[in-house]
Amino acid sequence: MSDKLAFEYVMNLLSVEERQEIERKISADPELAGSVASWQQSLTNLDKTLVLQKPPARVWSNIQNELWPKPKKWSIYSSFMPYVTAFAGILLIALVSILILHNPYQVRFGDEWMLKADIDNGMLTIAAVEPAPMPVNMVCNLWIRDKDNKLMKVGVLPMHDAKTMDLKQTPKLYTMFKSKATLLISMDSLDNEVKVPTKTMYEVAWL
Repeated sequence: MSDKLAFEYVMNLLSVEERQEIERKISADPELAGSVASWQQSLTNLDKTLVLQKPPARVWSNIQNELWPKPKKWSIYSSFMPYVTAFAGILLIALVSILILHNPYQVRFGDEWMLKADIDNGMLTIAAVEPAPMPVNMVCNLWIRDKDNKLMKVGVLPMHDAKTMDLKQTPKLYTMFKSKATLLISMDSLDNEVKVPTKTMYEVAWL
């Protein structure tokens, strides 16, 4: 539900009252804050891929025809055309919504963390939902293990809010996230030299 609300908020599909309610909740709801940040990042990256195109010459002709249309003969086909156009528009909106909302690069670790990845741009977002309190001098680490059983540490998980990583900064890690793998969360000591998970808490399939 939080992900759907975040999408509607970023797309400006909510009323003024609903938007104000979401903005009040963002500071107290890490999952919602993470979803909003993820959608904003995704749409920003989408804008960067758009390229301005010079309209073809027929555009001006079409505008003239719209402003000063020529008389048309009535036909049974023309009477049904508005309904066909409306149906096609609804179908297009439905298809676009499915493509946007269905994100295979997203997993949840119980009720504690949510992970999303924008593979094309190499961005990884991890949001803390309701992680359990950690013992003193202990942290939770995220790991990835590929099909060849190669294990690599991703980083320390946030206990509040969300954090974003640029996977392209570590090519080996980026390559592992682009293929089928297994994600693990472990509880380890604060020692940065930890090479393998000490106590595995979650193990989830990726892709």
